[in-house]
Amino acid sequence: MDYERYEKYDGQDKEVVLSAGSRGRPLAVIASKAFLSCKSIEKLVLPNSLEAVEDWGFAYMKNLREIVLPAKDIKFGKQIFLGCESLERVQLRAIGTEEQDAVPGIAEFLASMFRFFPQERLEDIALIGDRRGQMRWLAAYDDALGIFLKRPDDTGFEPAFIGWFDVEDVDDQRADYILQHRKNKIRLVFQRLLYDTGLKDELRVFMHGILVRHTYLVQELFIEDEEHYGRDIRYYKIWHQAGGLTRKMAGRLLKKLPKEEPEIRAYLMKVQMEQEQAGDFFAELEL
Repeated sequence: MDYERYEKYDGQDKEVVLSAGSRGRPLAVIASKAFLSCKSIEKLVLPNSLEAVEDWGFAYMKNLREIVLPAKDIKFGKQIFLGCESLERVQLRAIGTEEQDAVPGIAEFLASMFRFFPQERLEDIALIGDRRGQMRWLAAYDDALGIFLKRPDDTGFEPAFIGWFDVEDVDDQRADYILQHRKNKIRLVFQRLLYDTGLKDELRVFMHGILVRHTYLVQELFIEDEEHYGRDIRYYKIWHQAGGLTRKMAGRLLKKLPKEEPEIRAYLMKVQMEQEQAGDFFAELEL
């Protein structure tokens, strides 16, 4: 049977399901830059016949949130999800077998892998066809996550040379890069602690340390991304368990939190009361 390449998308749909090529034959290859800079698509579903995605196939799809791939060996090119800042889920579809219960968070972890550390070569997604394979893949993901979190925050920084500028411009660029890199690390930490199946104690302790060390960045993240973090009590509980949610920080968040969130407000007041009763003066120190 002849197979086709998908060369270029030029539509404006929010959801796209690819099943066959322009001549009705199965699609095997997503060509290089086929969806480059497409801003309309939020969900993309790819066919079971897919064999390869070439370099930058989905690069800079700014609004892409979810992509569905067949759970099989697929040859991935370079930086296929470069600049896909909204990517939240990479869903795998089983082929030829009954659907298996997925390990919680596996779709989110796949998205994070493609966005933040594809160089670790975790693309053996055929493993994820059953729960045992998912757990093996998750162990490899945790290894890659630990490496990513322990790298210096300016790893990969490259200044943008636009016109004439002085040293301060480069310093500002570096500072902005480090700030964003730290916030991305915090997002990854929250994601893994939220879905903590198979998480080893050593990595858990290290991630708790990140939430304590950058507690003011965590506060900023809760305020900036209010709908995702600031309105979900699970993240407050994770932060508190890590030891980063102090009485003072709880008070600051209470001032920002809308009154329409009684459960979270009650939890923050409980944190304040517990620390006050415990006389936890060390929690109030600004290090």
